[in-house]
Amino acid sequence: MSGPVNPALTRLQTSPRSSSGDPSPASSSLRSLPTALATPSLLSATPGSRLPTTIPSKNPLALRLYKVLGANYQDASTREALETLSSFYAPSPDSGALNGVASDALERRPGDEEEEEEEEEGGGEEAWGAEYASKSRRKDRANGDAKLSVVDGELALRTRKNLRRDIEGKLAESSQKFLQAFAEVDKKLDVLQLHVLEMQGRCNEAQEKLKSTNEGCKSLLERAEGLRNQRQTTTARESIISLFLNRFTLTEAETEAIVSRDVPVGQAVFDAMDRIETIRNDCRVLLSGEEGETKAGLDIMSLTSSLSNQAYHKLARWCSFEFRQLGKDSQIEVGDTMREVARRLRQRPELLKESLKILSEVRQTTSLNAFLEALTRGGPGGLPRPIELHAHDPTRITDAAYHVFFDTLDAQGRSLLRFLHPPEADLAPPLALRDASQVLREIMGVYDSSLLGDEDPGERESAFEQILDAAVDPAMEMCKRMADLRKDLSSWDKAIFLINCVTYMQNILQAYSFTGSHVTLLQKEVDRHVQTLVSEHYTLFLQDSGLEPIVEAINSKPPDTPLSRLPQASSQAISAALTQFDTFLSTLDVSSSPQLLLLAVPRLSASIHGDAIHKIGLAYSRVCEAVKNPENRYEFAGTLLGSKRPFGDMRVLWQVLGVDEDDL
Repeated sequence: MSGPVNPALTRLQTSPRSSSGDPSPASSSLRSLPTALATPSLLSATPGSRLPTTIPSKNPLALRLYKVLGANYQDASTREALETLSSFYAPSPDSGALNGVASDALERRPGDEEEEEEEEEGGGEEAWGAEYASKSRRKDRANGDAKLSVVDGELALRTRKNLRRDIEGKLAESSQKFLQAFAEVDKKLDVLQLHVLEMQGRCNEAQEKLKSTNEGCKSLLERAEGLRNQRQTTTARESIISLFLNRFTLTEAETEAIVSRDVPVGQAVFDAMDRIETIRNDCRVLLSGEEGETKAGLDIMSLTSSLSNQAYHKLARWCSFEFRQLGKDSQIEVGDTMREVARRLRQRPELLKESLKILSEVRQTTSLNAFLEALTRGGPGGLPRPIELHAHDPTRITDAAYHVFFDTLDAQGRSLLRFLHPPEADLAPPLALRDASQVLREIMGVYDSSLLGDEDPGERESAFEQILDAAVDPAMEMCKRMADLRKDLSSWDKAIFLINCVTYMQNILQAYSFTGSHVTLLQKEVDRHVQTLVSEHYTLFLQDSGLEPIVEAINSKPPDTPLSRLPQASSQAISAALTQFDTFLSTLDVSSSPQLLLLAVPRLSASIHGDAIHKIGLAYSRVCEAVKNPENRYEFAGTLLGSKRPFGDMRVLWQVLGVDEDDL
């Protein structure tokens, strides 16, 4: 293996003579080398030149030099290492003296002799160099203590021997400096540790104080947390209660509008009543919840019921007062407020009836006073003159009385047409019609008592006809308008309501012989509505019996198409319809119908029900005839009809329906 680079040997080959002509130290060293080392073939070669191929194989130094000189020192890492080593052992530039490391390398140290002897004994390729260096040092020491002339070769040799030790010394020196620095750091760390320990002690004290403070404030914090939760709960409850009260209670203004006499009847009272109704509807939903009836719901219903009663009584008092004022006038003008009050009082019929009774009494009193005034005082300013002044002239007296009487009837008729409201749920004649009928009955009683009995029937009837027109026609017109007010009223219920009204008036008139023409007119009106009910009742029977599609197919069948070819009248459809008709006959009540229970006249109810049953029987007869007709091409027509009751036999059907064949 090749050893460390010998810079002294490198300089031996490359250093020229000095400018003064003296040989350089490298030249002197070269002359001092043995002859074997001064071989021109080795020493005359320049770095990088090709070495001779023949090298003395027994000369280790020559072999070493050959290896050293043949090496390439141009790479960066090698040059950097050589420069560091050169600066480590280089002489001082100002005095030429060696630096500390180099001087130490050349000083005689204890044990050097032993090391040199070991090197000589060891032999090898450095034995001759060591011997040469030893002789040179002896020669220099013999010349005195003068400053040594450092030879590069000897320095390189000493460097090779002491490099490890020098480096270790340097490392030890640096380590010592580090140890000194770390000792200072350690002292500082000890001081820092003392401060940290003191700080830790202070922190422990603060933590203990904080812990004791927390323990002391724990109950206070728990109390504060409890109060905070209570405040949140109270706020939520307050919000819920506020919303509840806003929804289920009236405002002060609304309550004032109902209970105070200072607030007149108007839109404010109507709005408050609507609000009460809304609250009661919402409260009913509240009471129908899973928890059942709650105390709050019951209290709200009780309070709103009391307020609602007060509101209706306030409307009734106001209406009675206004009726007293209206009754004194010959021309009654009804405003929007009066109409709204009358509409709302229909929810309390007893209050409305009481108010209308007051109106009727006032109107009667007013009419009587007007008649007496016309009889005794006459008109304004004495014109027209009092009736009693013409007592000797029956014609003038009668004419004057008629004028007063008809004025009263006209006022009553106008009153009936102003106070309209939808029919009640039972479709009974309205209260206004009953009151007007009673007044008419009294008038007819007076007229009937004034007859002598020898009058011609036609004359008696014609004389009273104008009174009937003035009394009956407005009443019937009122009933028609009332029926039109309910948009949800079906044609069936509308017909029942009008029949009830007309028959009520008809019963009043039938008691007197001079009302025959009006009774006949009213009967025509009843018959028209009865036919409406019969038609609808028959349609309902067709649907329930299953014959409706068959009858429609018979009515709409093209002349050239057999009935059996129509889908709705095929054999299967006929069989299904007959099965349903059999079931219909089993459930049919031939004496009455629940749909006609609201009809006030039982005779008409039975007649309508019987006519509808008769028509359904005729419909079945048409179906049987169509099935039996060969043109309709039904196979096994007898079997098809005979499979279900009444087996295609009309006599059996009339018996089931309770119809006497003699009445057909």
